[in-house]
This record gives sequence, structure tokens and C-alpha cells, in this order.
Amino acid sequence: MTQVLKVLLVTAVAESFRRAGFGFTNKGTALLRQQFTDEQYEQIVNEPRLSIREITEDQIPAGAHIAYSAALAAQKQAQGDGEQCQNFQTVTTLAEAFALLDPSNADHFTSAGKPQLEALSKLVGRPVNGAERDTAFAEYKAQSAQ
Repeated sequence: MTQVLKVLLVTAVAESFRRAGFGFTNKGTALLRQQFTDEQYEQIVNEPRLSIREITEDQIPAGAHIAYSAALAAQKQAQGDGEQCQNFQTVTTLAEAFALLDPSNADHFTSAGKPQLEALSKLVGRPVNGAERDTAFAEYKAQSAQ
């Protein structure tokens, strides 16, 4: 029997909006519930400038940002092992990680305006060094400016 993956589609009223350390767009951002702590989830659910609904993976609209690719693999593995996956928050690329970080949070960004290595490493599920971060962040900022 095939399991249907349920995802949360969070849509911002504005073109882009940040809440609870995550970035959202008006095209929608698909995430797994396990990517949020309970506190983050409450902040998102109670934010009037965000709409959140549970959908199946095949219902994700075109243009929506899918921010759970690595998390999905881990969740499927955890389901296969009969374990419960909680507070799991990883992505596959540094660009995806940058989009999830909150520049006003000192745990996410240094005083020099660079993403914290520890936060990035947690999000991508592997160690990230400063040179790798700096190169990827420069590319990310250049693409965001276009």
C-alpha cells in the first residue's frame, strides 16, 4: 500500500514574507510539519499574513517552492523504520538553507551579515565550511538581486 505524503502549503499575502525563521512567497512554500518546532508552527498558524493548509504532494501548485526534499527522504526512511520523525529540518542546497534563515536572528546570521555555519550545517545535514558558505552566499545574493 502506497502512503500519501501530506505537506503544508504556506502562502504569503505579500510577494515574500518571513516568520518563525522561514521565508514564504505568494506562490506558496511546501514544507513538512516535522520541519517546524511547535513554537514555529504556532507562529506560522497564527500569522494573519500567511495562509496554511494541508495538501497531498500531488496537489502542490506550479510555481510553489518545495522546501522539504531532504526532509522527505528522511521522513520516508523514518516511516520505514517505524520511527517518528520530529523537529527535522533539512534541505538539499545551501540556497534553500539561506532562504530559511532569518537575518535578524543572531543564531542564523553573524554580526557581519553572513549565515552562521552551525545553522547552515543543521539545515543541510552536513558540515559546511566558511569558504563554501561564502561562495554559495555570494551567488545566492547575486541571484536574489536579479
